[in-house]
Amino acid sequence: MKIVMPSKIYENILDVVTKLTSLMNQTENSQLLLERFLEECINITQADSGSIMLLEENKEYLYAIVAIGLDKNSAGMRLKIGEGITGWVAKHKKTRIIDDAYTEQDYVRVRDDLISEIAVPMILNDDLIGVLSLDSRKKSAFTEDDAILLQIVANLSVAIFAKIQDNELLKIREKFHKVLLEISSSITKSTNLQEVFEDIMSLTQKVIRIYRSTLFLYDRKEHLLKIGAIYGFHSEDSKNIV
Repeated sequence: MKIVMPSKIYENILDVVTKLTSLMNQTENSQLLLERFLEECINITQADSGSIMLLEENKEYLYAIVAIGLDKNSAGMRLKIGEGITGWVAKHKKTRIIDDAYTEQDYVRVRDDLISEIAVPMILNDDLIGVLSLDSRKKSAFTEDDAILLQIVANLSVAIFAKIQDNELLKIREKFHKVLLEISSSITKSTNLQEVFEDIMSLTQKVIRIYRSTLFLYDRKEHLLKIGAIYGFHSEDSKNIV
């Protein structure tokens, strides 16, 4: 039996994918992509808030990388796998729709006026990457059609996200490699520790935002750490370093 996708779902999927593809050509920022994707999901389902949580490397916790309409501290929030609706979805890799949060014992409340929720696993190559969660102040705000729509676009978006993230890591590695070559060249130009340290930190700043740094050297005779070189400090400030 052939299953026909409702035209409205198809139109929404096409709309989201078109916008994500366009954004992918405009930015190489993976977090910005997720923020825009979350905005589109909220708009399409008429949700009041939402978040995207990604699986940590230890695969024991989720952390919120983006959040809209929630407490300002929600971004960065951690949730154990299996905890709450989102944690349950991560554990079982299944979408879950909550019509009335007050009837669900495992619901984790992040806003007092939110009543219903839909949480969708974000999967790539059968591996869980994260969970998309949307909330509403209305009862029974989300439908099975929403679940179909969100599951499809979530999996598509996470594939795009992974691609951009790989490109970001590749560029960072290339920058580090270039900086290391420049550092090795700088070291051979001078025997003055302060000059070498300043060159190293100046080059490193191209990859990492470092504004101040101190190099401590161990004095074997006095068994103390002493300042060997400084970077980014005023002469007066350096006297207060301990």
